[in-house]
Amino acid sequence: KLSEKQKIIIGDKSGPSQIVIAPDGRRALLTRDGDNQISILDINGSNITLNSKTIFAGLKPYSIDIDSSGKYAVVGNLGGGQGDADTISLIDLSSDSPRVIDTVTVGQTPEGVSFSPNGKLIGVTVINGGNKPRSSPYYGEAVYKLFEVHDGKLEYLSEVKGGHWLQGQAFTPDGRNVLVQDAQNQEIRLYKIDGKKVSDTGERLKMKAAPAAIRYWN
Repeated sequence: KLSEKQKIIIGDKSGPSQIVIAPDGRRALLTRDGDNQISILDINGSNITLNSKTIFAGLKPYSIDIDSSGKYAVVGNLGGGQGDADTISLIDLSSDSPRVIDTVTVGQTPEGVSFSPNGKLIGVTVINGGNKPRSSPYYGEAVYKLFEVHDGKLEYLSEVKGGHWLQGQAFTPDGRNVLVQDAQNQEIRLYKIDGKKVSDTGERLKMKAAPAAIRYWN
């Protein structure tokens, strides 16, 4: 059974979205799309405290992940949903005072971000207006983008266009494939990772509902 051990107050309008725990278990990051902040939670055994420092990455930070080394975090900033190009940000976790060190534009609404198991690649599901009516001037085909971290910078590698309203994603444990959730088409799309290139295998797993969040359990 699950039981409540501790409660942390972070603000009525903070809009807590996603939380991720560092590999060493000593720190967690919590996105707050209600007030555009990222909270740092310090973990000492079963005791959790809210760090006085707050990270500001972009408008409406939502999805977040930490690489396997614990050196970097990546966050997707959803923006205002009005057709503007939105961003992802790279956070340096190597010091006691984490900070954003790079931000790049990826397109409308980066719904999901994830590091590959070895921490070398970053995948981003970009809705790109695929959740808007076809009559909207901002309607578009969704896209999955692949980045890498090089000298503390986010570098674009490749992409696959296709689907609508892409949501979560999960790299396979060997890092050679990625499962991408397509909520509107109620399917999971299988993409192949070959070095620094991502491609569509054409394989689909049909669902009876809109898949929204996914993670591999190692």
